[in-house]
Amino acid sequence: MTDAVMHIATGTATLAHTLRLTSGPRAFCGVRITGAARTAPLCPACATKAGWTHDKRH
Repeated sequence: MTDAVMHIATGTATLAHTLRLTSGPRAFCGVRITGAARTAPLCPACATKAGWTHDKRH
């Protein structure tokens, strides 16, 4: 299953996933990240909590 929006993972969640301590990193908005299409829009809650003022993926 993929998400309709692209979430932003926290740094510690990414590290835990890389070390295989968790099955999926948790996003800033609190959901588990399952993947999204590269063209999916950003999650507004994640972008706000991460302090992003514009889309940094491009």
